[in-house]
Order: sequence, then C-alpha cells, then structure tokens
Amino acid sequence: MLRIGIATLTLNRLFALPYSPWSERARWSLNHHQIPYIEHEYQPLLSEPKLRWQTRKWRGPISVPVLITEQSTLLGSMEIAEYAEQVGTGTPLMSPTFAPDIKTWVLQADGIMSAGRAILIHNLMHSKEAMRASLPSWVPPTLRRYGHPVSHWVLKRLGHKYGCFQYRPDDWTKTMRSSLIKWRSVEKPYLNQEFTIAEMSMVLALQFAEPCCSSVIPLHLQTRSCWRHDQLASEFEDLINWRDDMLNLHHKIPETLETSG
Repeated sequence: MLRIGIATLTLNRLFALPYSPWSERARWSLNHHQIPYIEHEYQPLLSEPKLRWQTRKWRGPISVPVLITEQSTLLGSMEIAEYAEQVGTGTPLMSPTFAPDIKTWVLQADGIMSAGRAILIHNLMHSKEAMRASLPSWVPPTLRRYGHPVSHWVLKRLGHKYGCFQYRPDDWTKTMRSSLIKWRSVEKPYLNQEFTIAEMSMVLALQFAEPCCSSVIPLHLQTRSCWRHDQLASEFEDLINWRDDMLNLHHKIPETLETSG
C-alpha cells in the first residue's frame, strides 16, 4: 500500500510501519513541516531485502522508518525529523534554545518505547488471535487461520533483533514507569512553552500504555489489547489525558491519496 502525504508529486519515499510510534514520529515531523512524501508500507523481515536494495545498506541491522530523497537516505525517525526541520516550513520542533531539554526527553521517550516494544512482542507471542491479525493483508482468510506459527517465528526474530528478551516484562515495566514518573513531574502542557519533538516523542511513547485513536495509529482490534498496559494505563491516566490533548491540538492529518502498489 502506498500512501501519499500532502498530496503532490514528489520523489521523497518514506518506508514505514503503519502502527509503529517511531514511524509516526517521522511521518508527523514531515507533515508538520509540509514535506511531501510517498509512503511505502514495510513488512518486517519480508520487506528487508527490498529496503536494503533501496538504501544500499547490505550489512548490519536495518529498520524503519527510512526516508529516501533525491539527495540522501535518512535512517531513523530522528534523522528524518532533523531533515524536515532543516528543509521544511512551519514552526520549529527542535529549537536550539531548548536543545538540551529536548535531547534528554527524546532519549527518555525512546527508552519507554523500547521497553514497551519488548512487552508488546511478549504479549503478541502469547495471543494466537493477535498473531493471525498481524499477518500481511495479502494472506487469504483460508491460510490466515494457520498463520500464527509464522507470526510467532517473525516475532521471535524481531525480539532477538531488538534485545527484547534480555529482561522480563516486569523489568521493562519498571523502566517505563521510572521515565513516566519523571515526565509527570515536569511543567505541562509544554516543557518549554511550545510544542517540540520532545512532547511529540512522549505523546508517542504513551502508545505502549494506552493506544490512541486509530485515526492516528491504526491497530487491529485483535492486537490493541496487546499494546495496552493495564497497570500503567491506570497509574498514568493523567498523562494519557495530556497525550490526547496534544494530539487534538498538534496532530493534523494531511490530505492524502491512497493507491495500491
């Protein structure tokens, strides 16, 4: 599936996962700065050979989001956000005045997301319905019912790739809670009187406590419960409400054109 953000002719190609908070950070940054792109949906492991060909990155780990422009290849959501900041329009998300604070909280948010991903993979691997729902859309219904062993294998590979099995889910939860307590203690609604990539990152990190509405990050009904962390969702309801307010104020879905390909 191709999705064209800020519908216009462009050579910018964004390779992304529809449901990934990291991919959404790249997408949100591009949209905020009015940078056009064509989005290519990435399928874990299955799309890796094509992505390596497109990026000419033959060795080492590779993941999305990736943005390929006429001039360069940008790996990771923060590289893409920095590119958008440099060449796009709109209000800055990385003001040099607030650079130390922004860096600190982006790292905190990344830690929450990495821990949340580990718990998510654990939850998915223990739900046959969620594993079937995670199969690519082109898998026919007659085969989907037998597809959970394939999903389990993919999830296991991803878990090892990202170090998700180094600790138990309870230990990952402690990591998330520690950072969320720190974020709760800072002034709201903004860290420094304006919306930055720091707020954006913490908004997206809370996806691993309580998933936001599907218009922002689409999730299968069968997988949504695997994303939700009941304990953290209850404990940090105030932050989730703050997250929803930030999305209402700052997350604008651009005019898009969808086409299969």
